[in-house]
Amino acid sequence: MIQWRIAGHAKKVKLTLVTLWQRIGCLVRDRRLQGMAIIFAEKEFFDDERQKKEERKEKRLKKRKSAGTPQMPAKRLALTASGSIPTPAQSLPNLPPESELGEESDEYSSQEMVVDAPADDMEVLKQALECSTNKGRVGTHKQSKNELDTGMDYFINADGRPGFKCRRKVFHAWFDNESAETDHIDCDSSKAEGCNHCSLPQPTVCCDLHQPAFFDRFHHNPIPKFPRPSNRSRVTTYKMETTDLTLRTALKSWREDKTKEVYREAHLVNIGPSLVMSNDTLTRIVDCAHHFKIQSVKDLNKETRWQGCLEYGQEVVPVVLLVVPPPQTRPPLVSTPLPSRSPGTVATHTAIVTPTVPRKNKCWACGVEGHNIQNRVCAKHPSRVDKENQPTTRSS
Repeated sequence: MIQWRIAGHAKKVKLTLVTLWQRIGCLVRDRRLQGMAIIFAEKEFFDDERQKKEERKEKRLKKRKSAGTPQMPAKRLALTASGSIPTPAQSLPNLPPESELGEESDEYSSQEMVVDAPADDMEVLKQALECSTNKGRVGTHKQSKNELDTGMDYFINADGRPGFKCRRKVFHAWFDNESAETDHIDCDSSKAEGCNHCSLPQPTVCCDLHQPAFFDRFHHNPIPKFPRPSNRSRVTTYKMETTDLTLRTALKSWREDKTKEVYREAHLVNIGPSLVMSNDTLTRIVDCAHHFKIQSVKDLNKETRWQGCLEYGQEVVPVVLLVVPPPQTRPPLVSTPLPSRSPGTVATHTAIVTPTVPRKNKCWACGVEGHNIQNRVCAKHPSRVDKENQPTTRSS
């Protein structure tokens, strides 16, 4: 049996020693077998972690006092019921705020620990456990939210609590097993060990404190750290084209045929082709193929994280490339240097290129360049011609 964590979901339901012992007792029913229980507890339940927390709290308190932090302001005067005589509020010591004293609330605070109990005095240990307010009051005592079961507290820290040094000894003291009388000898007096059904079998392995070598195989081994896989590409939204629809149809046909080949047609009808490739993986392949992100099995594994990539990747990639071939890449531009020419090959006579001069306008009336007949500068412009001596034309 493996018990993971002492606190339940959201740290509201805590495991008690009674519940734990019931779970351990249900491990095996056959007397010829031997059960084993492994309990994983949170680190805040161990005494060494609590001591470190108290030391950090004291250091912060000393640092705050040395810095000369001002005390909290005095409380205002409170009025009596009549409202006529002001009376001072109840005097309380000026304590620092609770949030400054500890980094977090004292969750799962333990009960008082026995520090002077002798190792062989079980009565003292029983009295220490009986001081618990939650023992023997099932249904009548409301356990505090931050209160840890006393028996469970001693069970977790049995290696450091005086008088225990054994985890099984905590159960004996909690349930007072020594006061129980056994009558297995009376059931079958013909055997020295008594009745086989009533006699309590003795365990071959007690606990990890007495036989630590037996539990060495359960010690935590460091898990090797693998390199982080490369991130998937971000695919922008797009409008599916004819090529994308063709690829999706081809992938659906492939996974149906592969499901029928591997798992037979009955599984294809009852469960569906998602046994080989899920719908999300198929959609991801179509999206990445639209942006030319899948060109090899390595790209398929990177973009989809598909579990069947290593097994079926060699079949899926050709289907993708058949429908969506890789884009045609232009050959890179190559700069070719011009051949060098010797100075003797340079032509000595070069034609002189003269700039073209724009042609000027020439008046056809006066023959002078620079204007035309419509310009008033012209001497023969109609406005400059003498019209007095010209004969007038009369209509008959």
